[in-house]
Amino acid sequence: MLVEDKQDRNSCRRVAYQNMTDDDKEEINSRRRARVQNMSPEEEQNMGAQRNAKLAARRNTPCIESIAML
Repeated sequence: MLVEDKQDRNSCRRVAYQNMTDDDKEEINSRRRARVQNMSPEEEQNMGAQRNAKLAARRNTPCIESIAML
């Protein structure tokens, strides 16, 4: 997926969230909180490991505009 596609998708989601009612926003947020709170310790560890791996990959990958790519 191209960067422009991601930015377009994110901007559409942002606008949709801003246009929601307060009740809809609260429902979405409560579902997110419940999903995280109901995780087993193994699932939490797996999520943390995946997040750390993703962050490490980002740190070790130079930006396209970087002079290291030339």
